[in-house]
Amino acid sequence: MTASYRAARAFTLLEIIIVVGLIAALAGALIVNLKDSDRAAKIKIEENYLTSGIDVPLMNYRLSTGTYPTTSQGLAALLQKPADFRGKWRGPFTKHPLVDSWGSAYNYRFPGEHFESQPDIWSSGPNRINEDGAGDDINNWDQ
Repeated sequence: MTASYRAARAFTLLEIIIVVGLIAALAGALIVNLKDSDRAAKIKIEENYLTSGIDVPLMNYRLSTGTYPTTSQGLAALLQKPADFRGKWRGPFTKHPLVDSWGSAYNYRFPGEHFESQPDIWSSGPNRINEDGAGDDINNWDQ
């Protein structure tokens, strides 16, 4: 083989740099899109959990004790007997502390402001700011 034949078959350094740059740009765009998908998926998971998933341990607590935990007892009452609880407690009603997809504890209120006979439960959302009107809170009454 002649030198000109081998040179014609090889990639130049510039071609390799261009290909690596294109791969990096595509990978960057993919990562950005996956990050947005991850956020949307977590929000959907929280919406579903707050409207149906959290009901099971709360209903078990209510069936066992006759009522939902009070606001002061909170969702911690599903894990351990509240200090102010009088009567037979048949828990725990869940194995793990109830936290949202961003690692924050759920907010809980019973009696609720949005339901007469059920608790209000909400996540502070991705920004983890627990304020009314913060914009990204996820709750069990708007679903």
